[in-house]
Amino acid sequence: RLGGGQSGAAVQQQQQSLTGMIDEVAMERSGVDKQGVRLGQVGQLGQAENFQRIEMPELEVGNLQAIAKVFVDLHPCHREGFAVQIRESDFLTKLSEIFHILEDVEDEESLQHVNSIMKGLVMLNDPG
Repeated sequence: RLGGGQSGAAVQQQQQSLTGMIDEVAMERSGVDKQGVRLGQVGQLGQAENFQRIEMPELEVGNLQAIAKVFVDLHPCHREGFAVQIRESDFLTKLSEIFHILEDVEDEESLQHVNSIMKGLVMLNDPG
């Protein structure tokens, strides 16, 4: 179980680690290095700010299945823009809060949807 029995500091460290991974993916794919310097030619296709925002249901327990479906159905060409969209929101914080609530009430079905969402977050880095 993710986060099971961990202190608040450990969970916060996991969140920061995931946020860092998403940041690296977005920077890599948008052609920006860690110092914010643009790599390659300015205006080239593939920069995150050129992507259309992906509509996603509000992050709450009742919408977890629909949110997981967004990740599953996400076309590879939309990943970098979606990674930026996730990074710029409080998505990871809310997901972590929901995860802990679901763990406390032992809602296995909803926890499976959270697992699918987490896999989707990790797969944002998959070039395929």
